[in-house]
Amino acid sequence: MTRGVTADSPLACCHGFAVTAGDAFVGVVETPVFTGTRLEPESLVVRTGSGAGSFRVVPAALVAGVDAERQTVTLGATVEELERLDPATAGVAATGARS
Repeated sequence: MTRGVTADSPLACCHGFAVTAGDAFVGVVETPVFTGTRLEPESLVVRTGSGAGSFRVVPAALVAGVDAERQTVTLGATVEELERLDPATAGVAATGARS
């Protein structure tokens, strides 16, 4: 697993990767969200279900690792901790617009 600061870093290119927190499946990365000219995303929009509006914005700071070969993003938080996150902590709305 790696974290890097290049335009082709695994976190920057993780669309469609499975997201886990601990040993629990959280969802699938819908899109990394970038701000300004940063090469690393500020947050990830994660599809957590099949229904409309089933998204969670996860701050990139919570990413513990990315395995590009297995196409997985591992978070350094539990599912319970994610559920307690205030959406404003990610700095973006689920639409990807700055809040």
